[in-house]
Amino acid sequence: MIFTAFGIFAQVAGAEKSFSLVDLELAGLLDLVGLTIAIWTLWSSLWLPLGGNLLRAFRLISLGALAFALSHLMDTLIQNLQLTNLETATLIHHGTVLTAMLFFVPGLASLADALPDFAAPFPTNPQLRLWPFAVGLALTVGALSFILYGFSFEAEFWAFVGLDGSLVLLSGVCVFLVLRARLGGPIGSSLWFALLGLLIFSLAHPLQAWLYEQETYTPGTLGVLHRAVVIPAFCLFAISITNLGQKLSRSKAL
Repeated sequence: MIFTAFGIFAQVAGAEKSFSLVDLELAGLLDLVGLTIAIWTLWSSLWLPLGGNLLRAFRLISLGALAFALSHLMDTLIQNLQLTNLETATLIHHGTVLTAMLFFVPGLASLADALPDFAAPFPTNPQLRLWPFAVGLALTVGALSFILYGFSFEAEFWAFVGLDGSLVLLSGVCVFLVLRARLGGPIGSSLWFALLGLLIFSLAHPLQAWLYEQETYTPGTLGVLHRAVVIPAFCLFAISITNLGQKLSRSKAL
């Protein structure tokens, strides 16, 4: 990850003029597609026949998907309006994605923390909750990344390392929470669809940094490719929520 983040700075200095109008238009079109799917996901979550922690978890997942879509749309607007250079825009985008991931953790944590009450026939000792420490660490590192950014070339490099590392950390926390919840049936399969979408989305950003390092494509082309990679993640979020609602509705009708 260190080398991938370092590759951004080796190329970005002369890349500001590499964005063509076609690249920005394609990126904007893909952003609108992702936003449309995210709105559909949120709308579907409003009609889920669930309650309690389950409903809270899936609604937070849908809100996280909407936040992801808005973060990419904001990134495209910043580039179209030329409000800042590519390097700063990329840092802001990674920061907004890190913030959007915080929608997922509380919902998944509520499912995992409630599991002993659902599954155990007798009261059990509460398990140590490590996810708040992980979230606090990710937020601290993310904040320090923005504070250190701009002091020097090395500080800018470590700012990207910190943000990408925080994305990977929160992704690992979400995987752990889903594994700990151990939910099966349509609810469990829907959670795994959502988790797969989250992993695709979050890990696409270190992948984008690695592709910058290869210097095979222009930053504008890579921006379009990045959005093409994350569109399946939005589809997985939508499938997760929509299929769950349909299956639960059919089961209640029987």
